[in-house]
Amino acid sequence: MSVLHAYFTLRKQREFQRALEQSKGSHTQSTGQQHQLSTSGGGTRTWTQRHSPLTGCTSTSPGNAAAVDVNAKDAFGRTVLHAACSSVDPAALEFVRLLLAHPAINPNAQDQESHWTPLHRALYVGNIAAAYVRLI
Repeated sequence: MSVLHAYFTLRKQREFQRALEQSKGSHTQSTGQQHQLSTSGGGTRTWTQRHSPLTGCTSTSPGNAAAVDVNAKDAFGRTVLHAACSSVDPAALEFVRLLLAHPAINPNAQDQESHWTPLHRALYVGNIAAAYVRLI
Protein backbone atom coordinates (compact mmCIF):
# COMPACT_ATOMS: atom_id res chain seq x y z
CA MET A 1 0.00 0.00 0.00
CA SER A 2 1.39 3.36 -0.99
CA VAL A 3 1.43 6.52 1.11
CA LEU A 4 -1.36 7.93 -1.07
CA HIS A 5 -3.49 4.82 -0.49
CA ALA A 6 -3.01 5.23 3.25
CA TYR A 7 -3.88 8.93 3.23
CA PHE A 8 -6.99 8.25 1.16
CA THR A 9 -8.11 5.40 3.42
CA LEU A 10 -7.68 7.61 6.48
CA ARG A 11 -9.26 10.57 4.60
CA LYS A 12 -6.27 12.79 5.38
CA GLN A 13 -6.81 15.22 2.54
CA ARG A 14 -4.23 17.79 3.60
CA GLU A 15 -1.42 15.22 3.79
CA PHE A 16 -2.64 13.63 0.54
CA GLN A 17 -2.53 16.99 -1.23
CA ARG A 18 0.93 17.75 0.16
CA ALA A 19 2.29 14.43 -1.07
CA LEU A 20 0.78 15.07 -4.52
CA GLU A 21 2.24 18.58 -4.68
CA GLN A 22 5.68 17.32 -3.74
CA SER A 23 5.29 14.51 -6.24
CA LYS A 24 4.60 17.10 -8.94
CA GLY A 25 7.96 18.64 -8.06
CA SER A 26 9.74 15.31 -8.37
CA HIS A 27 7.88 14.68 -11.64
CA THR A 28 9.24 18.03 -12.84
CA GLN A 29 12.75 16.94 -11.84
CA SER A 30 12.46 13.72 -13.83
CA THR A 31 11.42 15.71 -16.90
CA GLY A 32 14.60 17.76 -16.72
CA GLN A 33 13.56 20.82 -14.73
CA GLN A 34 15.19 21.52 -11.38
CA HIS A 35 12.97 21.95 -8.30
CA GLN A 36 14.58 23.58 -5.31
CA LEU A 37 13.37 24.65 -1.92
CA SER A 38 14.78 27.87 -0.51
CA THR A 39 15.83 27.97 3.11
CA SER A 40 15.45 30.81 5.56
CA GLY A 41 19.21 31.32 5.52
CA GLY A 42 19.13 32.44 1.92
CA GLY A 43 20.77 29.29 0.54
CA THR A 44 19.03 26.61 -1.43
CA ARG A 45 18.73 22.90 -0.97
CA THR A 46 17.20 20.32 -3.23
CA TRP A 47 14.57 17.77 -2.42
CA THR A 48 15.99 14.38 -1.50
CA GLN A 49 14.45 10.97 -0.90
CA ARG A 50 14.05 9.26 2.45
CA HIS A 51 12.96 5.63 2.80
CA SER A 52 11.23 4.46 5.97
CA PRO A 53 12.49 1.02 7.00
CA LEU A 54 9.43 0.53 9.23
CA THR A 55 6.74 1.02 6.61
CA GLY A 56 8.66 0.30 3.44
CA CYS A 57 7.35 3.61 2.08
CA THR A 58 9.18 6.67 1.00
CA SER A 59 8.15 9.92 2.58
CA THR A 60 8.32 13.51 1.53
CA SER A 61 9.44 16.41 3.64
CA PRO A 62 11.53 19.52 3.05
CA GLY A 63 15.06 18.38 2.41
CA ASN A 64 13.89 14.76 2.33
CA ALA A 65 11.36 14.50 -0.48
CA ALA A 66 10.46 11.29 -2.22
CA ALA A 67 9.00 10.43 -5.52
CA VAL A 68 5.44 9.45 -4.62
CA ASP A 69 4.13 7.24 -7.41
CA VAL A 70 0.55 8.34 -8.13
CA ASN A 71 0.05 5.18 -10.18
CA ALA A 72 1.28 2.78 -7.48
CA LYS A 73 -0.94 -0.27 -7.05
CA ASP A 74 -2.08 -2.01 -3.88
CA ALA A 75 -2.14 -5.79 -3.30
CA PHE A 76 -5.24 -6.06 -5.50
CA GLY A 77 -3.69 -4.12 -8.38
CA ARG A 78 -5.74 -0.97 -7.79
CA THR A 79 -4.34 2.53 -7.93
CA VAL A 80 -5.49 5.16 -5.46
CA LEU A 81 -7.61 6.61 -8.28
CA HIS A 82 -9.42 3.25 -8.51
CA ALA A 83 -10.11 3.43 -4.76
CA ALA A 84 -11.30 7.03 -4.86
CA CYS A 85 -13.62 6.42 -7.83
CA SER A 86 -15.02 3.28 -6.15
CA SER A 87 -15.94 5.18 -3.01
CA VAL A 88 -19.43 6.60 -2.57
CA ASP A 89 -18.19 8.80 0.27
CA PRO A 90 -18.75 12.45 -0.79
CA ALA A 91 -15.28 13.34 0.51
CA ALA A 92 -13.69 10.99 -2.04
CA LEU A 93 -14.63 13.28 -4.90
CA GLU A 94 -12.04 15.86 -3.86
CA PHE A 95 -9.37 13.11 -3.88
CA VAL A 96 -10.44 12.26 -7.45
CA ARG A 97 -10.07 15.91 -8.47
CA LEU A 98 -6.63 16.16 -6.89
CA LEU A 99 -5.45 12.99 -8.59
CA LEU A 100 -6.74 13.94 -12.02
CA ALA A 101 -4.91 17.28 -11.79
CA HIS A 102 -1.57 15.49 -11.34
CA PRO A 103 0.54 15.45 -14.53
CA ALA A 104 1.74 11.85 -14.07
CA ILE A 105 -1.64 10.23 -13.35
CA ASN A 106 -2.72 7.40 -15.62
CA PRO A 107 -6.54 7.52 -15.63
CA ASN A 108 -6.65 4.45 -17.87
CA ALA A 109 -4.72 2.13 -15.53
CA GLN A 110 -6.40 -1.25 -15.28
CA ASP A 111 -6.86 -3.15 -12.03
CA GLN A 112 -5.58 -6.68 -11.64
CA GLU A 113 -8.91 -8.37 -10.90
CA SER A 114 -11.19 -7.34 -13.76
CA HIS A 115 -8.92 -5.08 -15.85
CA TRP A 116 -11.26 -2.18 -15.12
CA THR A 117 -10.18 1.44 -15.22
CA PRO A 118 -11.17 3.92 -12.49
CA LEU A 119 -14.01 5.11 -14.76
CA HIS A 120 -15.39 1.56 -14.95
CA ARG A 121 -15.33 1.31 -11.16
CA ALA A 122 -16.99 4.71 -10.71
CA LEU A 123 -19.84 3.75 -13.01
CA TYR A 124 -20.19 0.30 -11.43
CA VAL A 125 -20.80 1.75 -7.95
CA GLY A 126 -22.95 4.57 -9.32
CA ASN A 127 -20.45 7.30 -8.55
CA ILE A 128 -21.61 9.52 -11.39
CA ALA A 129 -19.89 12.57 -9.89
CA ALA A 130 -16.47 10.89 -10.19
CA ALA A 131 -17.26 9.87 -13.76
CA TYR A 132 -18.28 13.43 -14.54
CA VAL A 133 -15.08 14.89 -13.05
CA ARG A 134 -13.15 12.47 -15.26
CA LEU A 135 -14.89 13.75 -18.37
CA ILE A 136 -14.30 17.48 -17.85
